[in-house]
Amino acid sequence: MIATLTALLAIAALLAGLAMGRVVRRSARRERLPRDFDFGLYKRTEPK
Repeated sequence: MIATLTALLAIAALLAGLAMGRVVRRSARRERLPRDFDFGLYKRTEPK
């Protein structure tokens, strides 16, 4: 039972890491320049 719980936790952590990595990569691609960072955050709140 403990093994199944740890396996489920590991899978959940892996999926969460993949999702967060995808989001970080997408946002990094959208705003390449640091001076556009605030404008990029404002743009991200708008529906595209």
